[in-house]
Amino acid sequence: GCSFNCASMRGAIMDGACMDEAALQGVNLGQASMKGASLRKVTLPEGTLDGADLSEADLTDAHAPRASCVRSVFKACEMPGSVWEDANFESADLSDAVATGASFRGCLLAGTVLK
Repeated sequence: GCSFNCASMRGAIMDGACMDEAALQGVNLGQASMKGASLRKVTLPEGTLDGADLSEADLTDAHAPRASCVRSVFKACEMPGSVWEDANFESADLSDAVATGASFRGCLLAGTVLK
């Protein structure tokens, strides 16, 4: 996979993109559109996804501790085995997401849609 360190991709349109196993340390993906993207085994520690749309994205085995996901949309995402420890999901939409075996330990989930 590709590697970016502290880059800004704010507002990028990456619908359907394949970024499997990408290393995205501290990357800003705020307001990005990544609908249906494949992000399997991506690492995004301390990254920003605020306001991003990841509807129907595949985040299987993703590793994003301390990520900021405020008001992000993860509707119908595949998230099994992913690690989001200490991430901020305030007011995010996780409706219909499949998160079997995912870790949300220590996450801020105030106002998050979890249906």
